[in-house]
Amino acid sequence: MARRLSRATCTPAGSGSRPNSRRPRPGKSSASACAPSASCSDPAHGSVVNRRTPGPDHIRGEGVFVSTLTKSLAVTLLASLAAAPLATAPLAAQTTIGLRGGIGTATLSRDMPRLEAGEVERSRFGAVSGIDVGIPLSGIVDLRVGMGLAQKGGLADTPPSVTAGRAFVQATAELDYLQLSALVRASADAERGLLKVGVLAGPYVALNLSCDIALTTLFPPAGSGQFRFSGGRQLSRTEASCLKDEGTDFSSRDFGLAFGTGIEVKLGASVALALDVIYAMGLSRIDDDGTRNRHLALQSGLVFVVG
Repeated sequence: MARRLSRATCTPAGSGSRPNSRRPRPGKSSASACAPSASCSDPAHGSVVNRRTPGPDHIRGEGVFVSTLTKSLAVTLLASLAAAPLATAPLAAQTTIGLRGGIGTATLSRDMPRLEAGEVERSRFGAVSGIDVGIPLSGIVDLRVGMGLAQKGGLADTPPSVTAGRAFVQATAELDYLQLSALVRASADAERGLLKVGVLAGPYVALNLSCDIALTTLFPPAGSGQFRFSGGRQLSRTEASCLKDEGTDFSSRDFGLAFGTGIEVKLGASVALALDVIYAMGLSRIDDDGTRNRHLALQSGLVFVVG
């Protein structure tokens, strides 16, 4: 059966209706005989179709790729801008953890001094240690929230239940506290950022962990303690607990203000050596006689950047 090839007549757009009598070449469809943007008529169907040249697929693919790449670059740029302040911020503007320890000297302040004949003002030397978290607030200001152990105390009244048969020189209270503090620090950089100097101030709350009274006696009864010689006098040392039935009634809590100064020396990108001097002034009375704690601490440690 002989195949019948359809004859298409093509008329360029904008020209007349003069038919084109050329027969399409073998191997090509009749549609290929029409130029782009031409009006083609098919005698077999009697219809006229306006054909447009569609955009190539690779052009559409490139458009999707460019759009995706633009969005990715925008997200990356925004993330970089958000992370830049943290990456370039100084040590004081980042969250830190500090580990500190040192020594302290403590005294007990009374509303009215009660030094008896032969008594002298005495301080208690002890250890301090703790951990703190530095939280940036704004600019050069940050908040240091800390928790640590502090040994306080000083000259105390002699418990009357243990005075029989002894001539007491003095009694020293030994008070150990778990201390919680929130200190605001304002600091400034020096030596091209290698050194940071600041001042601190804020409240503290201390919880009493232990309380003992160290008794230093003169001419004690025979066999009543270990003897030592001081200034030509024979002395002994004993201890008594700070209990109500012992004649002392120290409070289990202490509250006050702490303030001081400190420096940090940068050792690396995320660690610094710290040195602080902190004075804690008790505001609450820790017994019925109006006794208050006073404590001066010298401490050092390491500060680590954590975020």
